[in-house]
Amino acid sequence: GDFYKAEEQLEVLDQHVASMPAQPSLSELTVIRPRVEYLFAKDRPSATEEAVHLVKQEYLRHYAKWPSSYYENVIHRWNKKYRLGLQVPRAQVTDATLVHRYLVSKV
Repeated sequence: GDFYKAEEQLEVLDQHVASMPAQPSLSELTVIRPRVEYLFAKDRPSATEEAVHLVKQEYLRHYAKWPSSYYENVIHRWNKKYRLGLQVPRAQVTDATLVHRYLVSKV
């Protein structure tokens, strides 16, 4: 059903990411999010545990490099919905500032 299709899509995403040169952390946040959402949606203890691990160990690490209000809101939503008890550092940039900083870093 839906979970099987989601797993297939995540595998395609993983293959695409593996074929890319080293990604900036902004890409990592974008890639990690669907996997976290998928794992939470499975509503199984082991999947939830893996999702929490990804949020705490991966998502927050990359967010620290790209602290935008958009990603802060994503973390706050997970924190509230799944009662993660995370201390989320405040965003330091708006999304427009983040995009500009990202583009400048590519020049």
